[in-house]
Amino acid sequence: MKGHFAGGKMAGSHTTAIDCACRLIEAISAHQSVGKISLGVISAHPCTGGRTKVKVSCGDGYTLLAISQKGSVQEVRVYPVNGKLQEMNLAICREVRNLGLELCFKEI
Repeated sequence: MKGHFAGGKMAGSHTTAIDCACRLIEAISAHQSVGKISLGVISAHPCTGGRTKVKVSCGDGYTLLAISQKGSVQEVRVYPVNGKLQEMNLAICREVRNLGLELCFKEI
């Protein structure tokens, strides 16, 4: 089913992703440095600009992606394989750029 993920590198009980998140998840899940991906709840975004944007924030042992698209936002936590956080972050940023999405960085 389109927009639903389960198994493999997916973690957590929430399995639905917005369109933009689907494309990014499919791209980053192929990288060997990515251990698990946990989808967050989809919520309304007050901006009506319609820009597709990915905000990247580094946490303690994971990377938080806030993916905005057409008035919706979804947080996605990405966990690396042991010791490969920096390699994983570089792969995520490359995939965001390859998909033609706006990339921003934010502190948690």
